[in-house]
Amino acid sequence: MAALPLYRAKKRRVPIIAQPEGRLQAAIVQHLKLCGAPGVLWFHPPNEARRSYGLAASLKAIGMVAGVADLIILHQGRAYALEVKAKGGKQSVSQIEFEANCAAAGVPYACVDNIAQALTVLLDWAVIRRMTVAA
Repeated sequence: MAALPLYRAKKRRVPIIAQPEGRLQAAIVQHLKLCGAPGVLWFHPPNEARRSYGLAASLKAIGMVAGVADLIILHQGRAYALEVKAKGGKQSVSQIEFEANCAAAGVPYACVDNIAQALTVLLDWAVIRRMTVAA
């Protein structure tokens, strides 16, 4: 019979920013910081973290919702929801349900998988300004 190890090796997690989806989201946030319209506010609800069943139940009891978009953007009394996916990534069932809930509430929602698509959406929503090149 083999001896049991004295400790359990921890699984190494890849930092979010090192993943393709995380890099894209960081680029979008940089554009919001540099070109955001005056008064625009954004945040990322950190729903992706692993947690115990007890903590997950507690968070759900105080309002955490599965499938919430990666970036919530507020501007001039309006809310916008932006879901960020790696190239070719698909929405989960809970994300599709959140998109439907946004539509029912009149909240613009978009799912993007590249920076050009994201910038087009943000410009359409008028939450960023066009970048200009200094002469």
